[in-house]
Amino acid sequence: MKAYFPLYSFIISIGLVAIGVFMLIDNTAVFRLIMIVGTISALLLSYFSEKGKWRYLSFGFAILVSIVYYIGVEFIGFMFRNGGFGN
Repeated sequence: MKAYFPLYSFIISIGLVAIGVFMLIDNTAVFRLIMIVGTISALLLSYFSEKGKWRYLSFGFAILVSIVYYIGVEFIGFMFRNGGFGN
């Protein structure tokens, strides 16, 4: 079962990217909840998988997706909402 954890992590991460790119969810609170739970579960699945190249690839991809979400969506949105760009 642990051998399939990287595959599950890839599927979750690709699903999160699809949700973010195609804006499949209009409700902001639900979108944030899905992104937070999805990134945490993808990171945990890749962390607890068997050691090897697929573990490192899935862990790196999950980290990349989470960094893009948290910096690209949350931080930039926070800066625009509160006038953080020198306003």
